[in-house]
Amino acid sequence: MRKLQTYVLAAGLLFGSVSPAVAQRDQRQKYYGGMQQGVRRGDYNRYSRDDERRHKHDDGGGIGPGKAALIGGAGGAARGAIFGGGLKGTLIGGAAGAGIGAIGGKLAQGNDDKKRNRR
Repeated sequence: MRKLQTYVLAAGLLFGSVSPAVAQRDQRQKYYGGMQQGVRRGDYNRYSRDDERRHKHDDGGGIGPGKAALIGGAGGAARGAIFGGGLKGTLIGGAAGAGIGAIGGKLAQGNDDKKRNRR
């Protein structure tokens, strides 16, 4: 009975991992066919123009000190737990990572080289 359960579970996992590949089989050809049709018509910039028209793109730039502190704190806590060994290392690493992340985020705030000025 135990072997039967194992085989059923293995078959289910195999089917679950193969079915997305089968479902996506013809999607690539449709994508590239559509791209080829767009190039033939000479409408190269339509998608970027539609994107600019439909979506507001905030040009604030950078991630800011708040998000950088969160990212740095999480990374520092993980490193502190791994290398520091325990709660004390986690707390010290998290605090150090948050401080360094906040400083880096403040320096990077407003530095957005991807200006979205399109013709």
